[in-house]
Amino acid sequence: MVTAGETSARNGNFEDALAKFKTAKKWDSKLDINPQVKTDSLRLEFAGRELADKGDYDGAITKFKQAKQRNVKIDFDTDTDGVQNDPEKVAKELVSKALVQQAREIADKGDVDGAIAKLKQAQQLNAKIVLDYNTKGVQTNPQAVAKKLVSQALVQQGKDLATQGNFDGAVAKFKQAQKLDAKIDLDTDTDGVQTNIQAVAKDFISKGFIAQGKQLARQNDISDAVAKLKQAQRIQPKVDINPDIDGVQNNPEKVAQDFYIAALIDQAKEQLKQDEYSKAVVIYKKIENLKPTKENLAKSWGSFCRQASLQGYVKNVINDACEKAVKLAPNNPYIRDSRGLARALTGNFQGAIEDFQVFIESTNDAEKKAQREAWVKDLQAGNNPFTPEVLEKL
Repeated sequence: MVTAGETSARNGNFEDALAKFKTAKKWDSKLDINPQVKTDSLRLEFAGRELADKGDYDGAITKFKQAKQRNVKIDFDTDTDGVQNDPEKVAKELVSKALVQQAREIADKGDVDGAIAKLKQAQQLNAKIVLDYNTKGVQTNPQAVAKKLVSQALVQQGKDLATQGNFDGAVAKFKQAQKLDAKIDLDTDTDGVQTNIQAVAKDFISKGFIAQGKQLARQNDISDAVAKLKQAQRIQPKVDINPDIDGVQNNPEKVAQDFYIAALIDQAKEQLKQDEYSKAVVIYKKIENLKPTKENLAKSWGSFCRQASLQGYVKNVINDACEKAVKLAPNNPYIRDSRGLARALTGNFQGAIEDFQVFIESTNDAEKKAQREAWVKDLQAGNNPFTPEVLEKL
């Protein structure tokens, strides 16, 4: 109860903290605490931390000293071993960290000199402070760290401009970043260090158009979605306009439909979760009426098979959606896996084993493979592995 009270106080909830300390004292009259004094000391500590976060070293020390006067045993840092109750030491550590954070915020605005000044202030208080935890090794050079932080901020600004379609603006930001740090990686989401400004800007712009196209397609604005996807292709003729699925996708009309169907499937899943089976059926019928590719239709029926089975409607889909999906794509391991689940839930253990074996033989995912192998072992022994707990995790 005392620990809970301390947590409340450090979160600024002092009334709750006081109540908990009083309760603890009632439970154990020999407990060596004065609820009001302890609460007051923690209130002062909280005020000291607020001042430290603002970079006010003198103000923080004053509050910490007052807190210690109220409670000589106060521990200003319960996350470390031992009792930390030296007001000056704690204030230096907290304020120096706050100054480093302020330096990062200033760097985000492109102010190298301002960031350097804050980092130097931090070092004056704490000579051993790490100025940048995001890089390997201990970073102690204010100038180098400030330049790196500003260059990273410029790269992010360039990325934002590119995704909005502003090629020239993105290029300008990337060039500014490289002036500060010639080796900076312009795209940390890809393997290797990317330094080609034009190529990276084009990549981000095409990704921005793809994201816009996807959003439009999911809202059934197919014509505008196709237009956005084509814009991406004009920027990068070989771009994969749907990286969510295997293989390079370069047909804007097909991809737009793929995105829309995926949105409909998500809607159907939500209906099933709300026990609205009939509404989910309407959505899947709508997908079928769109006359999608054979592959997409198979995936949609496969999704219905799986989700309906998980939500308690397996008897409705075992001989309908599940069979339709397998008929359209008999060698698709994910569709066979879904039918395997439905078969197991309806007592067709041998059929389930056959379906799971198809998945096992095709997957490279060691964890999923081991899971299916365990299911097969249970099914071969005549046991159904799909307990409510297992289904909940699926």
